[in-house]
Amino acid sequence: MKQRSNTKYSTKKSQLHINKIAPLLSVLLALVCVVALALPVSAHKQPIPKGFTDNFLVMMATGVVDNNKQPGKPFINCSNGFCDGDYFQKVVMKRSNAEIKKLEQLAKDFYYQRFGIDVDDPANSGRIIFRQWLIDPRTNYRAYVAAGEQVPPEGWFFYDGGWVVQVIDPEGYTLGGEWNGFHTEQNTVILFGNYQFLETNRSGKVVNRFNIFYRAAGPVNFDTRGEASFRCELSLDGQDFPTGVQGQAQGISSVTPISDHEVKLNIRNVITFGPATLQPGFGPDNISGPVPLIRHRGRFR
Repeated sequence: MKQRSNTKYSTKKSQLHINKIAPLLSVLLALVCVVALALPVSAHKQPIPKGFTDNFLVMMATGVVDNNKQPGKPFINCSNGFCDGDYFQKVVMKRSNAEIKKLEQLAKDFYYQRFGIDVDDPANSGRIIFRQWLIDPRTNYRAYVAAGEQVPPEGWFFYDGGWVVQVIDPEGYTLGGEWNGFHTEQNTVILFGNYQFLETNRSGKVVNRFNIFYRAAGPVNFDTRGEASFRCELSLDGQDFPTGVQGQAQGISSVTPISDHEVKLNIRNVITFGPATLQPGFGPDNISGPVPLIRHRGRFR
């Protein structure tokens, strides 16, 4: 009996000990699981796709813009995702008035040469708008993938601004230049400017800023659903493309009204650099990896 009593007591004591440490073990196990789940996200950087450079980026805009409200200074005079561009030029890019004037003329020359649009021609008054712009921060336009980097889940914020031509003529506008004869619809936009990315670390501190310059390869011609595809040529060296085209920005954009004063912005933009047969940034001409073949055994069910 004594032996059984001791065994019973020992069992109870062991059980009490287990009951005391069980919560601690549970916490430790949970922490191990959390760390294990987090490791693939935090420990690995986005690899560089074969045939491209480390300037590979994927950006998305997902925001809702209320045209009855303003986001607040320094973002002013905002409508449908476009804000006044003065802050972008003078503060973000730190350009002098002379530099801004020079770049504006560069934009005008570009619009005339590629699209046959003379923005200063009185005949275009009431048909197009030419102005500085900065994208509205409420669009939530951010970079979520960057080759060779760890981007936080909320992405990297970036400024996007420059000069835009917008067709306001209800009958549209027929282009010239390299696009001679192509007819655009009302609300078509053509962009010329640059991005400035704010690279942040895990704590949200900005650790690097870098620019990518772009110019429209074609007009962003929205269809009746408010959707359009776009392509821009890219440079890492300057707005005047001193070394020519180095990359491409390609994607889709849509503007969807969700009320009489609100619009939902949807942009998916992929930026690529690297040599290619047609143009830099278009990517390798051959498959970059093996094609996995599936071998079937028996019949399909």
